[in-house]
Amino acid sequence: MQCTIFTPVKNPGPDDWTMACRGICTQYKTTARYVENHKRCRICDIFIHWEGARCPCCSFALRTRARNAKKLARIG
Repeated sequence: MQCTIFTPVKNPGPDDWTMACRGICTQYKTTARYVENHKRCRICDIFIHWEGARCPCCSFALRTRARNAKKLARIG
């Protein structure tokens, strides 16, 4: 997986939000998924080993669990 870079909107409106991956998350990249405190950032599209609740790169909330039951069953 690569870190995805989002470019800011030229004239953002009230409904436009921009989160930018700055590449910091690649230092914390991991191959494991949702085990041993590994989390996923939806903006950077990467699994990281991080203690906080927000991505160190883009400050977006990190996912701590898989979204569907099949993936949850494989993890646990």
